[in-house]
Amino acid sequence: MAQGLFYSAARPYVLAEIEARKKQGYAESRRQLGIYIKMTTKGGYIDSTDDTSIASRYSKSTGKPTPALQNLKIEMSGEYGTLKRGNATVKCFDKASFEEFEKAFLIPGTDIVIEYGRIGGQGPALNGKFDGVVYDYSFKLNNQLGYDCELKVMAKGSMATEMNVNSKLKDTGRTFTSDFDGFNDISSVVNICDVFDYDVQEQMNAQEDLSSDDGESFSFSGIDNAHMAGTDCPDSGPEPTTDGMVGGNIIFCSVGYIVNRLLNQELLNNNAEADTTTKKHNLKIYCNDQVTIGRAFDYMFSSNPMKVLITSGNERNEKYGGNGGSWVGACKHWGGDFDSAYVLDGSRQAKLANIYVSRDVLRAAAGAGAKGKDGKADKEGSKTSVQSFLATIFSEIYTNTGGAWDLTMTSMGKDQCGFYGVPFSENAMYIVDRNWAPGSKVEKLKFNALNAAALDNSTRNVQITGKVPKDMAAAAMVGGSGTASGKKGTEPANVLKGVIGKKIQALADKGKLQKAMKENLELIHDNGYSEEEIISARTNLKAYVEGGQSPKEKASFRKDMYPLELSATLDGIEGIQFGNACISDLVPSRYFTATPRVCFTVTKTSHTLSGNDWITDVETICRLEP
Repeated sequence: MAQGLFYSAARPYVLAEIEARKKQGYAESRRQLGIYIKMTTKGGYIDSTDDTSIASRYSKSTGKPTPALQNLKIEMSGEYGTLKRGNATVKCFDKASFEEFEKAFLIPGTDIVIEYGRIGGQGPALNGKFDGVVYDYSFKLNNQLGYDCELKVMAKGSMATEMNVNSKLKDTGRTFTSDFDGFNDISSVVNICDVFDYDVQEQMNAQEDLSSDDGESFSFSGIDNAHMAGTDCPDSGPEPTTDGMVGGNIIFCSVGYIVNRLLNQELLNNNAEADTTTKKHNLKIYCNDQVTIGRAFDYMFSSNPMKVLITSGNERNEKYGGNGGSWVGACKHWGGDFDSAYVLDGSRQAKLANIYVSRDVLRAAAGAGAKGKDGKADKEGSKTSVQSFLATIFSEIYTNTGGAWDLTMTSMGKDQCGFYGVPFSENAMYIVDRNWAPGSKVEKLKFNALNAAALDNSTRNVQITGKVPKDMAAAAMVGGSGTASGKKGTEPANVLKGVIGKKIQALADKGKLQKAMKENLELIHDNGYSEEEIISARTNLKAYVEGGQSPKEKASFRKDMYPLELSATLDGIEGIQFGNACISDLVPSRYFTATPRVCFTVTKTSHTLSGNDWITDVETICRLEP
């Protein structure tokens, strides 16, 4: 059956191990084997299972013990399991052993392999491995004149998320005109924002004449989903913050261009400040029509096409303004002459790597600011991580599509990559839609509290919390919202009907909402792309996205429909992944009587090994089950 990153069955060996623990008696299930931890770098290793005899454990020259691993924590952290990090504490008992440990482990950028699990445990569920890079450390002299050390590591693929998008690129002799409105100053390409401007002038040399038609586009051969496009700024709209670059035109680039051209090709492979690190680990971010996909919404458009543009080749999605008229500014067909691949191409999957964002959005996300006529920039050269940069761009897409597509950058396991048909690499990250959750009725992890009578001893602790969301509480007090019109004096129509404690009902009148959305398209342009009209459109797009679906469609789309949280603590087990479906018999039964039912999906796991014990903590969100 089809599965995805945000809804999937646990690995078979995890399900088998939990089932085996359930069948054990209560006392036997608690009698676990001891743990082991081994950390290895090119400069040396430290192993908690080394010979514990006095002759082995104590230095002959100082009489002090050799360095000892005290505890280890490995967690899938960050928003929606984006990052995999580790933290280890080691005690060195004298200066000599500390200096050896420091040379082998306390150097940022050092490759490290951490192995952990149950001593003598067989199979992957009882043995874990973390292949990462040291990125931070600290040490402190203690009262016994020894050294307490802390070592922080991250997965190699996660390194890409922390890089500065404004890093200096290698000088390859590329130059571009940086001041069309002034003296046509020539500048060298030094960062990815400069690469964008360089590409505009190299690949779209007619960009100053875009006012003659509905625009033009260019696709980069050999680079997945990398497109640039431009069109004249509509007379009714505000001038873009052109920075003296594009003569009043609006220049766009696709999400695929940002990831595959600017980040993969330039920042990760042409970085003058981190060349050794990026080349050594072969870092890459995947963004293409296999993995960066979402549900297609036939009537989707952008509430602000000057920032985000959704292409489909259908005037219904792209034409703003009145339905006719020969006068200037009567309407604007955004992307009408773009030849690049569409976001909505007629299939049931939206190709989200083809979404266009404007140059202003790109530069604001990078923290590059925008130069005014005085030539000053707000944050030129500032430090902005790749994670923050992309999150800002993805937020604009989410906002201007009514929440239809919720892009994020994340790591994935080998089987998760198999869901999408993309190559797996521990050094890679992937751009995915958090709202895309295909699949149905997968086998779930069962987190049930200790129950000696039922011999269900797989879980040490379960916590469940439930509360009414703020927006639902507000709706109970003042009533829900429906369609919104930009026309003054027009009252919103009650299109959506919702009752606390029950799932939102389908639209009472889809035609009414579609009519309101068509009106939005007209008024956005006719009223000069004002904030009032843009907000009105966002309201209706949100109603269209969240209300205009059947329960089955909604279940495969929204990721967190119910205000429940489930967390569990288990005896240490390796292999539980982000998105694994799980359930507990401690959840109130009323949540399983409706159709579709709810389930929980894993958002975070952490392993803590300390004091000869290993526990695994799991956090989840609640969603409708597809």
